[in-house]
Amino acid sequence: MLRLQVLCIATNFAAGICVAEPQKVMIPSAHSDGVSLTGYFQPAAGGTGARAPAIVLMHGCGGPVTSTGRIRARERSWIERFAQAGYASLLVDSFNPRGVRSTCGRPTKGLSSHDDRPFDAYAGLRWLQARADIDGAKVALIGWSHGGETVLSTVSRTMADRVGGGSGAFVSAIAFYPGCRRLQSAPYRVTTPLLLHLGAADNWTPMQFCEALARAAVNAGDDIRAFVYPSAHHGFDQPAGQVRERLLPSGRRVSSGPNAAARELAVERTMKTLATALGTGAR
Repeated sequence: MLRLQVLCIATNFAAGICVAEPQKVMIPSAHSDGVSLTGYFQPAAGGTGARAPAIVLMHGCGGPVTSTGRIRARERSWIERFAQAGYASLLVDSFNPRGVRSTCGRPTKGLSSHDDRPFDAYAGLRWLQARADIDGAKVALIGWSHGGETVLSTVSRTMADRVGGGSGAFVSAIAFYPGCRRLQSAPYRVTTPLLLHLGAADNWTPMQFCEALARAAVNAGDDIRAFVYPSAHHGFDQPAGQVRERLLPSGRRVSSGPNAAARELAVERTMKTLATALGTGAR
């Protein structure tokens, strides 16, 4: 029998609401490599038995878990927030099933955010849609950094037609500080409303490429909103820590770390976007 550890959150969210630790699950592959994925499924908290709307989460270049196997703080904080809002979530692990721990500053064959990981996003979507407790018509997609780039590619018209069966598979998409430079090589159009959270001080994935990409798509008639947060670095929605500089294997020096004001605004905008697209959740 599956035993779930239960967390009671009383500091950051509504007091007295308990959510179970995410369940580690197996997800059938949608990629040509045939690798079965692992994921971390979090049911909605306080549900009434109705089918819950859900969110597919795509992790960043450092993978979804720490060296001890614990879900990283950023993803964990969002998962808990979504559960308490009445949304189920599935954090898809693209790395560990393929024997990869990190791609930060080091491109890895077979794990491109543009050409490979979108297949994992659609695998997560299909896994959720097969569940009786999930409303398969109300699934959103969210990603951070490398996973944010994955979000942009997943909801592009080219990838949606190739993998996802056309428009409407995801009802909303949200990307935090993605890299947009590579997507500028061809006209970028999306199949679903897209929200971008960008840091003005981000020197890892500079915002100007995403702003230009969004501007061109909006001028062509697409629904894209981009918010730029002053003084915010890469990873500005981290729940704790401080801005730190790191040297990538490529030799680039980049900075990342939290910005409390930017995080608060991004949380508010994200939850409003989800409420519009998914409803208020299964309460």
